[in-house]
Amino acid sequence: MEDLKNKSKEELIKEIKSLRLKIELEKETSSELNNIDNQIHMLIRQSPIVIEIYDLDGLQIEVNKAYEELWGVPASTTVNKFNVLKSQEVISTGLIDYVNSAYNGESVIVPEYEFNPTGESEAQGQGRIRWLSTRIFPLKDSSGKVVNIVITHEDISNIKEIQYENELIYNAFNNAVTGFDLIDESGKYIYVNDAWLKVWGYEDKSEILRTTPENRTIDPNTPKEIQSKLRQYGKYTKETVGIRKDGSTFDLKLSAFMFKDSKGKNVFFTSTTDITEKKKTDEALRKSENRFRTLANIAPTGIFITDNNGDFTYANPHWLSMNEMLLQESLGNGWSNGIHPDDKSEVLRTWNNSQEKRQTWRMEFRFLTPSGKLTWVDSHADPFFDEKGDIAGYIGINLDITSHRNTEKELKDHQDNLEKVIEARTEELEKKNKELDSAMKVFVGRELKIKELQDKLNALDME
Repeated sequence: MEDLKNKSKEELIKEIKSLRLKIELEKETSSELNNIDNQIHMLIRQSPIVIEIYDLDGLQIEVNKAYEELWGVPASTTVNKFNVLKSQEVISTGLIDYVNSAYNGESVIVPEYEFNPTGESEAQGQGRIRWLSTRIFPLKDSSGKVVNIVITHEDISNIKEIQYENELIYNAFNNAVTGFDLIDESGKYIYVNDAWLKVWGYEDKSEILRTTPENRTIDPNTPKEIQSKLRQYGKYTKETVGIRKDGSTFDLKLSAFMFKDSKGKNVFFTSTTDITEKKKTDEALRKSENRFRTLANIAPTGIFITDNNGDFTYANPHWLSMNEMLLQESLGNGWSNGIHPDDKSEVLRTWNNSQEKRQTWRMEFRFLTPSGKLTWVDSHADPFFDEKGDIAGYIGINLDITSHRNTEKELKDHQDNLEKVIEARTEELEKKNKELDSAMKVFVGRELKIKELQDKLNALDME
């Protein structure tokens, strides 16, 4: 107050103006700081990067909208509730060391990790597991003292899923038993798997990558042909002869398709299968089938083959002649149309039952043709199996036993007639025996009477 009394009016006015100016400047500065603070908070809220702010005690005090979207829970679930220094999940995953570094004033980058926020100390057991790329840094005041720490996350779960899928695909291709290769738009190999190296007789992929596929088949134009067909149709298959690294040849099947890479460029995918042994097997099977067909065509008995459903796929000429059918008429279930109506239901019942139980089938029954010809057959079929042990079908024979059946009937008729004759003769003998018994009784009676009379005469003579 004494200073004010000693100052002149002009000095006081000047000092007042200075104070007013200072106050105005402080107001402007405060307003600017508020604006900056609001902008920072707005930036935090709208940032696509997840942001969390913690106080010095480890309590979460602020999060942004990206945080809610990341974990799938509202901010109120964790703000002013979750403590990063006390979280069991943070401690168990090793994140606590990075958090402590930030509280000690260091900015840290956390290696990519998978975090589970569903524990008891995390988001009240809510949230979802995510893969994260995390940075943690301190906020310091003007004196360099740490006042908060900030944790930012980038959700890389989708990237990790893609990486995982790519690893699965890579491992599947690299460990496949079929040879695979990728050729770029310039016609050079950019990938081959281990099976491809084995098929073609190479030891290391470095021998192949960035080379072209010419001179690996008997026809050197095959690669260009395949790429041309792929550009036209998108996929193509071809069987040809390959040339290995050592010059030896083999039969192979090439199956290819075309797709676009991330840059829109064509990539040609080809699978290579060594079919040398398959070709030999197929040829042996073809010869075997030809021999079977030849034998079946000249066999004097009916032969048939079915699929695994019991439908006819083949019947030989003798079977068709026996039933007065064309081959086409016998296929599928057509063969059953030739069965005698009185036998049909029982034949089909036993036939279906044998298939269900994977058993041999055998039965005697009659075929009746449209012309009225009746044929007795002894039908016998056995299952044959595929490489998996499943029934592939049945192969069977129909033996014509009509003459045998007729002979049996004739023998039975003869036996019946003989039995009737024997029965008649037996009746006649029985009748004769009865007559003889009667005659004997009369004869014996007479003999006794004569003896009685003779005895009486003998008695008279003695008198």
